[in-house]
Amino acid sequence: GNVRIVEPGCNCIEFACSKVVTFDVTADQIDLGPMHIIRILPGQVGLATVNGRPYLMTDGRHAVNDAMFQYHGAASVQSPYINVGTIHVVLVPQGMTAVCRVNGIGHFLESGRHHINNPNFQFDPNTSFFSNDTEQISVCSKHRIVVPSGKIGLGFMRGKAVLLNPCQVYNIDNPYFTYKGSVPLSDNQIIHGDIKIIMVQDGKLGISFDDGQLRILQPGRHILDRPTHVFNGFLGTGQETLPINEVTGMSRDNVGLCFDAAITVQVVDGAKAVPVLGGGQQGGEGSSFKYEAFRKNIIQKARLALSIIVGNNKFNASMAAFQKPKTNDPASADDYGYEDQGSSFRQHIHDVFMASFSQNMMEQCGVEVIDMSIEDIRITNAELASAMARGAVKQTELEMANIDRRVREMQATTKSRANIIEAEGEA
Repeated sequence: GNVRIVEPGCNCIEFACSKVVTFDVTADQIDLGPMHIIRILPGQVGLATVNGRPYLMTDGRHAVNDAMFQYHGAASVQSPYINVGTIHVVLVPQGMTAVCRVNGIGHFLESGRHHINNPNFQFDPNTSFFSNDTEQISVCSKHRIVVPSGKIGLGFMRGKAVLLNPCQVYNIDNPYFTYKGSVPLSDNQIIHGDIKIIMVQDGKLGISFDDGQLRILQPGRHILDRPTHVFNGFLGTGQETLPINEVTGMSRDNVGLCFDAAITVQVVDGAKAVPVLGGGQQGGEGSSFKYEAFRKNIIQKARLALSIIVGNNKFNASMAAFQKPKTNDPASADDYGYEDQGSSFRQHIHDVFMASFSQNMMEQCGVEVIDMSIEDIRITNAELASAMARGAVKQTELEMANIDRRVREMQATTKSRANIIEAEGEA
């Protein structure tokens, strides 16, 4: 039952019951009973076991006479992962990192060739290779984090928010650490747990409440690290024109008026503006500063002021006070600036509004009213409007009649003077 290798040529066999089998000498694998002849080509490694124990076979020819020998094939030495039994060979390319587990503990494998013989070694070649530029590489409780340039990393350590600086490599081994990714440093708001990073741009103010007290954040970067310091939004400090639609009111002489207006405002003192016009919001859940509500409050205050001004003035009296001056010079009449009675009333409302409302807004609200304008005023009573329109037509007809009369008088005067001159000439 023994197996012997017989060299090429003439051989004398001394034993009975012998069996001779010939094989091609160039075959990679020759098996006969317990005899195995294995040829491993250059650049490859053979994988075999003997009585369940794994072995790696180098290149060359191997003759093994062992009934417990098993050959499992060959693999390229450049393969990223070679495994036979408990033996593992991991080839990590340059610029990459691999992750593995041993007894449930994570490990990082740097670039190079790693030989491991451990029955508890765990490795998945499909999901265990990572580029060194990967932002987060994690295995079990170990984390390798590289925060990209221009970003900031966000993590939690035992429930507490932590920040990771850019362009640094962090090797963290802690089962209580979790990484939430990174965000651009250019973001206006970075909210991470109790930490708030607020970037206030030029032309804006940041609105925050610290333990319920208003805190105005000037332009620049601010880090709010107290859980009771709550950020509520931004407030613009540039000039803004706000429309005021459908202002209605009854004048002192019972003329119903309706008009549209607009005001240009600018916040100059956020500490005054927010508590008054922001509704006195306090920090906390369910309550925050809203710029739209801030604008709406300004519009409502302006609408109320305009309605009060209209109610305190007589429409007809205002017209009479602003009649076009009597002059024979058409140019000077146009330069006076009052083309009709409606424009006179608009000017009167404008002057009163700017004198009272703008001062009140500046002193109490920290908001400067730069200017306001009123569009065409409409009389809400159709019959009164029609009557005033007819009166305007009659007034125009009267003025035309007066002009015609003056023309005839001028013509008569001119003719009379011409006759006198002619008579004096004949005399």
